Amino acid sequence: MLPDTAYYSLILFSIYIIVLAGLSLYSYFHQNTDNYVIGGRNLGFFSTTCSMLAGQFNGGGVFIVISIGVTLGYAGLWFGVGFMIGYILLSLFAKRVHDEGVLYNDINVPDILKRRIGNKTQNFGSFIIIGKAILFGIAQLLIAGSVIAVLFGIHDWQGIWLTAFIILIYVVVGGYLTIIHTDVLQWLILSLIAIASFFVSDLAVINDVYNDAIKNISNFGIGAVLFMFMLIISNADAWQRILSAKSVRVARWSLLAAGALFAVFLFCLYSIVKTWGLTPEEDFKFITIFQDKLLPPLTLSIIGIFTLVSVMSTLDTQVQLFTSSLAKNVIKIDLENDQKKFVFVSRISTVLLLCFIAFCASWLDNTMEFVLKAFSFAYILAPIMVTAMLWGKDGSKFKDYTCITSLGIGLIVYIYMFFNGYFINMLNNCIPSMITACLCLIGYFTSKVLNKKTIV
Repeated sequence: MLPDTAYYSLILFSIYIIVLAGLSLYSYFHQNTDNYVIGGRNLGFFSTTCSMLAGQFNGGGVFIVISIGVTLGYAGLWFGVGFMIGYILLSLFAKRVHDEGVLYNDINVPDILKRRIGNKTQNFGSFIIIGKAILFGIAQLLIAGSVIAVLFGIHDWQGIWLTAFIILIYVVVGGYLTIIHTDVLQWLILSLIAIASFFVSDLAVINDVYNDAIKNISNFGIGAVLFMFMLIISNADAWQRILSAKSVRVARWSLLAAGALFAVFLFCLYSIVKTWGLTPEEDFKFITIFQDKLLPPLTLSIIGIFTLVSVMSTLDTQVQLFTSSLAKNVIKIDLENDQKKFVFVSRISTVLLLCFIAFCASWLDNTMEFVLKAFSFAYILAPIMVTAMLWGKDGSKFKDYTCITSLGIGLIVYIYMFFNGYFINMLNNCIPSMITACLCLIGYFTSKVLNKKTIV
């Protein structure tokens, strides 16, 4: 790697670390337990929108979006369509989720599942969220480690552990409030990218990106829309942002704004990528940009550091979701009466989780397929979340058993596909969740028939 690239990268990375240190200390001295756990319940439109957007424009997202942009002619624009549809649906559920969250003091998705479906689904949902956090965390660290390695000329495993250590420090110190701040920082970087696209791209490039996306709607676009839609609905982070918004209005408009901004930022990013003039190759990998020095040193440094920022501002959220589900829904700590224990367990589990996923990432290869596998794990939770919103709160055992059976079968299908290499095809990522959705639908109509017979 050119010395200039390492030099630029060191400067940009140092600036980011200094900013992180300042945000962590600010959060540490200006927060209570509620802020540490969920960021408070008073986040405004700007903070909520930024966090919702940053949670999806993560390191794995950058990895997939740029790789697909080069190999498939920017058909990845269809991700933006799926993103918007998913957030529109969530906005329809925002009032129900937010109002009940305030009333019942919900702090995460398992709390919603327990109240609206039942204890068994809550426990299974907690397992899915914890499992997704682990797989997703490993995928993010794989990307971060490989990028740091080529930027600074070190080993991948050293980059992985460095990233994990930095996240560990600021999450333990600042908690969820720092996580919100890192999301805002990522939003600002995305805004700069959008602005830069107007200076480096012309109308011909923009037109080419649009035409490339239209050409690929049949063989890739449908899969991309479903892929992102399932990701949004199954994402515990997105639901938790609704709980931390200060009002239903803020939550709803933040969801709609985040959906629109994601599509805009994605288009701007692709416009910039198109100007790079990279030759489309079927086996193109994101890391090739750095390894083969395909771009100027400063450009490589900016891409690399942006990827690292995206990794950290997403992985920290997954860590928080893991610790929250573990402490409240698995260990069953009463947050209202034992706040100190809750925070203590959260901090200890943060250390253990990051050490574990860093160890796992150090032994795995950085492949597109593993990233897609990590994304796909939680998809089977998407139909369950929709079921929780639409089936009602009758508290029946039938509904609870229907949901855990659907989750169980979906998980079995996922595991089979995981170990047989099916997830490299975009549309295949949605198969487990589609099966779960069909089973939930069958259970819903069966309950209606049974209720009619009971009434008669």
